[in-house]
Amino acid sequence: MLGTNKIIKSRCSLDERGVAMVETAITLPLFVLILFGLIQWGMILAGELTLRNAAAVAARSMIVGSTPPTSTQVEATAKAAMRPLLDPDNNTTSVVSDPDYTSGGLSGAKRVQISHSYPLLFSFVVPGSAGTFTMNAEAVMK
Repeated sequence: MLGTNKIIKSRCSLDERGVAMVETAITLPLFVLILFGLIQWGMILAGELTLRNAAAVAARSMIVGSTPPTSTQVEATAKAAMRPLLDPDNNTTSVVSDPDYTSGGLSGAKRVQISHSYPLLFSFVVPGSAGTFTMNAEAVMK
């Protein structure tokens, strides 16, 4: 009786075939989700920073110079500042310039608002997105 008990015990403790495959099957989807999430949210953050910079460049172009630029020129300046990271020519970018903005006692300021719809590479890591992420930026200068 003792001999059979030893055999059964040794078979159970040594038979670990397939354990690595099961562990990989459990952890790999989570690892892929985290990796793709980091990539996508990093790209969104870079796009947000680029959009903020484009709004600031466009607002600055309104206060620098002897003649005030037209709204078309401000829009062109903003779209030029968005390249190469963002594509402003895909009809999802709107630039609104307000040359006579007043807020909090600050009159005569120049304001630029930009809205851009950013196409996502991995939309499954951004909850509630339908393949795009809308970014907004605003800059006010005096």
